[in-house]
Amino acid sequence: MKTAFGKLTGSAVMDKVAEYREVGRDAFLAQYAGGVTSRTTWLSVEGELFPAKAIFAAAHVPSVAPKSFNTSDTYRYSRELNFELVVIEKGRVKSTRSAIDDLDELSGSDVPTKQLYFGERFIRDAKVRAKVIERANGKCEHCGGEGFKKPDGGIYLETHHIISLAKQGPDSEKNVIALCANDHREAHFGADAEHLEVQFKSKLAELNSAKKRRITRSAD
Repeated sequence: MKTAFGKLTGSAVMDKVAEYREVGRDAFLAQYAGGVTSRTTWLSVEGELFPAKAIFAAAHVPSVAPKSFNTSDTYRYSRELNFELVVIEKGRVKSTRSAIDDLDELSGSDVPTKQLYFGERFIRDAKVRAKVIERANGKCEHCGGEGFKKPDGGIYLETHHIISLAKQGPDSEKNVIALCANDHREAHFGADAEHLEVQFKSKLAELNSAKKRRITRSAD
């Protein structure tokens, strides 16, 4: 989509979510938001919350400062790009959901639908992510392609919970697969996402079996 500040896409937003996870909150906010985080408005991805204005600002091409646009703009961005916002006000949580399957949105509205709920923020174990990235050894565990090289010389891959934490999936190596950015986007937004989930489960079963065989051989 085009905004008053440039171009903004769902893929770019997910790239910045991945970067936030990779570098951590403080480094991300220092680079894109002057070290300032969100107070009330958060982007919800896979049950995890991210500062909405900072993510949307960084995802713009070219990137802009969060103060360049209003909080109300984040509602429009999330609605048009099919993301979910979580607004926390006075101890209450409001979920402003995307309109992927909402026929009411077809009539057009400047005010996004809000739904009250009480939720949890799922905290991922950084050690699990590190072990999965190490296991992948620079290659996507689905397509086998190599991730791209980062400025520090490392290889960039993303981690994906096959059964999301929001659906009670375990935060362990047995449920997390390392993917290239393209396959990760397809897993979330592709028409074949359910089939991919089956393939991911099969691949992890192979990896776990291979790990058990290595452990058995080393014990002999």
